[in-house]
Amino acid sequence: MKIPDYFHIGVMKTGTTYLQEVLADDPRLQLFNHSRFINTNKYYEAIYPDLDTSKITIESDENIIDPKGDMYGLYTSLQRIKKHNSDAKIILTIREQKSLLVSGYKHTIRQTDESFSFEGFLGSNYGVNYLRNVDYYSVVKLIEEFFPKDHIKIIPFELIKSGNFIECFYKEVFDLPRPVARVEEDKMNKGLNDCLVLYKRSLNKWLVFDRNTKIGRLERKASRLNLKLKQKYFSRDNSEKHIGWPSDNTLCKSLEENFKNGNAKLDAQYSLGLTELGYDL
Repeated sequence: MKIPDYFHIGVMKTGTTYLQEVLADDPRLQLFNHSRFINTNKYYEAIYPDLDTSKITIESDENIIDPKGDMYGLYTSLQRIKKHNSDAKIILTIREQKSLLVSGYKHTIRQTDESFSFEGFLGSNYGVNYLRNVDYYSVVKLIEEFFPKDHIKIIPFELIKSGNFIECFYKEVFDLPRPVARVEEDKMNKGLNDCLVLYKRSLNKWLVFDRNTKIGRLERKASRLNLKLKQKYFSRDNSEKHIGWPSDNTLCKSLEENFKNGNAKLDAQYSLGLTELGYDL
């Protein structure tokens, strides 16, 4: 079986969608994304039938790491990759954990009907799914069970701030310059600001009907319209409405210590400069 030469594990909220848009536009590459071949029973079907070996082939997918629904998780993904391409390169994009979890909370409020607090999010299935993947040291140690260190590349999301995220990805992974055509086009996805996220949370609290019913769909359509009107026409005071990491929370304190310990080990082994990028060590 022929499978891609590169596998990008895009931990959620680490610029994966942005990166995939760049990769998809590059004629030097053949991108597979959200295929779920490696992490589901699609593995037993014809794998990557359109694989173009004249190009650099890469699978970029958040689902490679996830053990939810019909997906089996990172161990199974790595096992299958190793079986069919022992020379494959594994790329992991990471992000400072507290920032990632706050961003994940905002995303969940935006995209769902949930109205829980940040602390409630951490204890929910959504939060657990995020927490499962942000112990980067443990993730990398698992990857090392299948692939040598020189086959593993770790790219911090924070390089986006200096404009070097894509440039670093291309240099570290492919040893290629970034696509010139994208230089002036690169844009990150823009979400709602904190004020509007909290407003969306308040709207979610008033939802009554099941989203799968006709009246439920109308109710959510009205809620989305309400949010758009708020976003477009009404003033937004962000000074008193900020979603941040609650360091006084017992669970959050415990998580911080775990992040520090894992990040220190990871940085010592891979020399990523995590302190300078704002990670707790």
